[in-house]
Amino acid sequence: MVWVKELARVCKKGGSVITICPVSWHRHKFPVDCWRIYSDGMRVLYEEAGLDVKLCRTETLEVPGYKRVIPGKSYKPGKGNFKLLTRKLLGRRIICVFDTIAIGAKP
Repeated sequence: MVWVKELARVCKKGGSVITICPVSWHRHKFPVDCWRIYSDGMRVLYEEAGLDVKLCRTETLEVPGYKRVIPGKSYKPGKGNFKLLTRKLLGRRIICVFDTIAIGAKP
């Protein structure tokens, strides 16, 4: 939390703070792994730092439009990726790289 407050402090009035945090693995609950920054947590950090949240979401850009994706090691989809295509056709979940992207403005 300290680092987001520091970003807000050094940001000039009317300026923006943009963070991109990789989340490339399965989510674990507290107390095993309590520092995965998903959108709900990042929103709270931004708000507590006094930033107006303009955008905050956790998503992947690897397989747009495909609903059964989970965080994890990426298959690096691309032309000729047989493993990804097979999983998609069979309706299985696809493991992809996720990031939490947040944009906040300093009032």
